[in-house]
Amino acid sequence: MFNEIREQLLSDLYRKKILTVNSSGSVLDQLVNAIALQIERLEAEGRRNLQSSRLNTAQGGQLDEWGDFLFEARLVERKANSLYREMNVYVQTQNGETWETAYGGFPPIIGKTIFDRTNTKRFIIREIDPTTTLNSNIAFVSVEAVTPGSTNNLGEGDLRGFEESVNGLIVSNRYSISNGAEIESDERYLARLLNKFRGFRSFTEIGIQSSLNRFSNIGKVNSVNNSKGICSTSIYVQPVTGITLTPFQLDEIEREVRRNIPSGHSVEVLNANQVIVSLETRVTTTVPITVTEKEILKRSIKANILRLFSDLRIGEFIELESIASEILGTDRRIKSIGSSEGTLDKLTMSIFEGDFTYTETVTEDIEVNENEIIILDPSSLNIEIV
Repeated sequence: MFNEIREQLLSDLYRKKILTVNSSGSVLDQLVNAIALQIERLEAEGRRNLQSSRLNTAQGGQLDEWGDFLFEARLVERKANSLYREMNVYVQTQNGETWETAYGGFPPIIGKTIFDRTNTKRFIIREIDPTTTLNSNIAFVSVEAVTPGSTNNLGEGDLRGFEESVNGLIVSNRYSISNGAEIESDERYLARLLNKFRGFRSFTEIGIQSSLNRFSNIGKVNSVNNSKGICSTSIYVQPVTGITLTPFQLDEIEREVRRNIPSGHSVEVLNANQVIVSLETRVTTTVPITVTEKEILKRSIKANILRLFSDLRIGEFIELESIASEILGTDRRIKSIGSSEGTLDKLTMSIFEGDFTYTETVTEDIEVNENEIIILDPSSLNIEIV
């Protein structure tokens, strides 16, 4: 689109004998580029306004078609659930005995039905945390409501017991479970679609986003506009699994993007560079706690820190204060972290540049470039509880 507008402007100038020489990079060349860019933006804005007015009146199946176009599906009814990795719902021996001592292993609780304090809501145990050891007396489990809808959402501590008698076991939930939902109404769905549509500045952005949504292997994305001059975009991606996408995969994504954006707009798709962070620290509690409690607290801290890092976007920096706050906010029994001043003990960052790796101790917020993403190495996350 941009190049077509630009060539039309130049053709008119030549035809009217206003222009006889136009060298690349000249003031006139830059002026034509600027005018063409503004015309492209105005045309895109006009198309966007036209489409938006149609979206405003859409209902039912029309809304679903718009959802397909914007890759924003209508929310379907959902069963309330909680995964064992969230360290929420737990099963525990009543008398404090270990699984090995009390049952000679784990009791057969997968598939069992549990109920809430009102005896009206039913959940099924789907999984047991595979890292649970037989010498402990507690296990976090994954559960799912028997029926969908928000009526099965739970408050903190609502789960009470097993529908079928299982001797000597306690079951409860540490936090609320509130992800059960009904199918999304037209009114709510339209509001979400309009909000997403207004977030795009042009049809180029819609084309890029819709193209990327076709690839299930893409995890995080950062699109940088005008990265190599006007009407150019560099798209940095991180795969769902693994470290990088292959050159073939990058080329395939780039071809799909080119098919869905205006002609004349240059685009490149690149792997985001990873900045690897490792963390070790010591946590002091206000009161002495048991070995089992230390293990639960340690796993809760690790889960919170991993979530904090996993939520980071490409090009987003992280504050050391937010890491410390995440640890301190895990449990009210935590008194301090690291030294007496509450600082982190060992936080290091590895930066990869070509064939070289630089590792340095981090003493201030970690800032990255727009093509980099901060990754916490789970194997290097060590928490000591004292």
